[in-house]
Amino acid sequence: MIRTLKQTCLCLCLVLFPMAAISDQLTFTTGDWRPYIYEVEGTVDANTPGFSIEIVNAVFAKMGHDITYKTVPFTRQIIETGQGKFAALAGVYQEEAPKLLFPQEPIGMTRNCFYTKSNSNWTYKDQEQLSAIRIAVVEGYTYGEIDSYIATNNGQVIELTGNEASMMNRLSKMVEIDRATAFVQDIAVTEHFFKEEGIQERFKTAGCLEPIASMIGFAPNDPRSVDFVREFDVQINKMRESGELKIIMDKYGISDWK
Repeated sequence: MIRTLKQTCLCLCLVLFPMAAISDQLTFTTGDWRPYIYEVEGTVDANTPGFSIEIVNAVFAKMGHDITYKTVPFTRQIIETGQGKFAALAGVYQEEAPKLLFPQEPIGMTRNCFYTKSNSNWTYKDQEQLSAIRIAVVEGYTYGEIDSYIATNNGQVIELTGNEASMMNRLSKMVEIDRATAFVQDIAVTEHFFKEEGIQERFKTAGCLEPIASMIGFAPNDPRSVDFVREFDVQINKMRESGELKIIMDKYGISDWK
């Protein structure tokens, strides 16, 4: 009788609350990339997660999922999502992780620029200028038009690895101590870091590369990923139409890229 009653209650719950509405826990990976993503103690900051994470959270809440984030070095993010350890990687270029499954809609639009000391006369126009200097970049990152140069000019390129939370400090230090003439990083990330540290006057922008979409990539061997990809685009479009997307981006002073 008790078992029958439990079964009846379970069936009733499934009728009243369909599976799509039952909260399901997913684990994603990411890394510190402010203002897109704010890391704290191995996960994202609950109070200020970053606009890209707020977008992802809003989409998956509508899909009936709660997200837990684990932050690890960028190369591990790609490898372990590809292996299925994480359901998704939030904040990656498609070229950096071509084996992952991607929706059409980005979670940010980035533009990488060169940053030098404020008294430097060097400016990037094309790859010919790079041979005269040493640049600092993050290993595993895609920079678009200069990727081939980075791959074939190890002597002129410093590729940093490790914790992304300290990466901006390390990149800027490379330039300050003259290990590199310039570092390359997204303009929103760099300006946020300079403002937080109060060091805007020490550096200047010395040319920029073409914009690249920042995406969420899903584990290729997870049977749910195909549905996640499709539904992600549906929900982003609804959020854009309703104004919800603008509200999120306004909190961080970011404009919609469409």
